[in-house]
Parts: sequence; structure tokens; C-alpha cells
Amino acid sequence: KFHPINQWFYLDAFEALPDELLDSSEYEPKNCRYDAQIQLFGKTFQEKLSNLKYFLVGSGALGCEYLKNFAMTGIACGPNGLITVTDDDVIEKSNLSRQFLFRNWHIHKSKSLCASDSAREMNPNIKIIAKQDRVSTTTENVFNDEFWEGLDGVCNALDNIKARLYVDSRCIFYEKPLLESGTLGTKCNS
Repeated sequence: KFHPINQWFYLDAFEALPDELLDSSEYEPKNCRYDAQIQLFGKTFQEKLSNLKYFLVGSGALGCEYLKNFAMTGIACGPNGLITVTDDDVIEKSNLSRQFLFRNWHIHKSKSLCASDSAREMNPNIKIIAKQDRVSTTTENVFNDEFWEGLDGVCNALDNIKARLYVDSRCIFYEKPLLESGTLGTKCNS
């Protein structure tokens, strides 16, 4: 059962901060939604986030969470940024309790299309291409060399081991960083 934390919560994550102190102008707020991040990591880091080209494979429970985080942190919100999300599944009523980007009116619609639309509502600047293709050897004409070579990174959010292994092999081949996560029944890793 859920119990809220009724105390102070302290999280020490100094390893996330830059190794060297940057010029003070790097941390000046820009009066935008990312000011808190800019004050911690600097403008240059935020610009890198906004111009990332990322591939999100899966837009179910984990994919919805990642897409929400991408939208809130400004990933792919810059002039050169882009998220490509793909999922060949449709939304079922049972998904609504754990895939929070979906609503009743999304039932029987594409997960990737609806998740992308919901992320755009959170951040209208996010640039997303939603696809409904399974990532496998049969779709190498869709996810071809040019596609993989143009990516900065890949994020797996899959419940299919065969697909996870295939994406992993593509990331190794194209030397792309992979944020691996997935579910298998009641188990999950990320």
C-alpha cells in the first residue's frame, strides 16, 4: 500500500555535476522551464539535451515514463533534436492503470502515437516521430543504416526479450549507447 514520505528526503548525487566549475554565465537562468537544470548543469549541457536524437523502442509502461521524462527535461526540444518512438501495439483498457500517458479515449489506438501526443501536451517544443513498426530484421528497411548512424542514443522499454537482444545487437554494431530496460511479467529492470 502506498504511504507518502512524511519527512525530509536527502539525495546526494554529486557525481551528476560537472567535474570542473564552469564560468558563472553558464549557470545564469534564461527564464525558461529548464532554469533549475541550467543552474545545476549549465546552458551547454541543456543545449546538448535539447538537440539529442534519440530512439525510444516501446511506449508501454516504461516507455511512457521515459517519454514523460524526455519531455520534462527538454530532450529533443531544440532545433536539431528528435525522438523517434516506435511500438506496434495498441492500447487496451488494462494498460490504463500503469501507462499514465493514456486515457479512456485512447483505447484501441496506437501506443506510440498516443504517447507522443501526450508528451507534446506536456512540452509543445518536443520533436517526436511516432512509428508503429516492430524493431526486427524484417524492418531493417525502416530502421536502416542511415537511421541508426544518425542517432545519439537508444532507450529500450520492451517486454520482449528477442526484441531487446536485437536492439542491443544494433547498438553494438553502430556503436550507440543503450539505456536498457524492460519488463518480464511482474519483473522489471532499468
